[in-house]
Amino acid sequence: MWERQRLERIRFYDLDSRPIEKKQTSNEKKLYLKEINKDINYFRKSYQRANLQVDISGFDANQAACKVIEAVKELEKAMNS
Repeated sequence: MWERQRLERIRFYDLDSRPIEKKQTSNEKKLYLKEINKDINYFRKSYQRANLQVDISGFDANQAACKVIEAVKELEKAMNS
């Protein structure tokens, strides 16, 4: 299930940064998942060292920014207490 969710989040763009629809072949899906998993494994150590982690899954850009700002303010408040 998580694999399908990761693949659904992939977006493709043309040279002018306009979104395009692209059907993925099964071989492409395997390749994309392999690359995504490599990235996750590479960055896992950094994520684990972070003082703050914010889950922005499913949010648009504005909602995600608000969620991050709120989390930073809460962390600053806790650190200054």
